[in-house]
Amino acid sequence: MAAGLDWYEVSNRSRLGGECRHNIAYWRSDDWWGIGPGAHGHVDAVRWWNAKHPRTYADALAAGVPPEGGRAVLTSEEIRVEHLMLALRMRDGLASSEVHDKGWCGRTADAGLIDAGLIDAAALADGRIVRTRDGLLFADRLVRELIG
Repeated sequence: MAAGLDWYEVSNRSRLGGECRHNIAYWRSDDWWGIGPGAHGHVDAVRWWNAKHPRTYADALAAGVPPEGGRAVLTSEEIRVEHLMLALRMRDGLASSEVHDKGWCGRTADAGLIDAGLIDAAALADGRIVRTRDGLLFADRLVRELIG
C-alpha cells in the first residue's frame, strides 16, 4: 500500500471504499449507461458511444433522436474473451469455475500457468484465478492460454 492507496485494478489504486464504481462495472462486465458527449455504454451485449462533439450531441437530443455516435453488438466469443481479459485486471481475478465450467480451458493448463509464474497458486487453491505481477507483464499470453 503506497500513500494509503491500495491497488485494486491494474492501473488504479484507491483508499478502501473509494474505488471507482463505474470502472469496476466495466471490468466486471456489468451493464452501464454512458451519458454525455463521447460517453460509452454497454447493455445486454450491445456497446454504443455517444456523439463526441457537444453541439452534435445537443442537436440530436433537441431533435428527439438518440445522440449515438456508433454501436457494436458483441458476439458470444467477444463477450467471453473480454470478460476474461477484464476480470484478470482486477486484484481479485475471477472464479476458476467461470473458466473451467465453461470449457474455456482445462485444469491442466493451470499447472503450466503456475509454473510460468502467471497465476497465483494459493488463489487457485481457493477457487480463484488471480494473475501474479509477471502475469500482469504477460497478460496477453495469460488470456490466450486461458481461452484456448
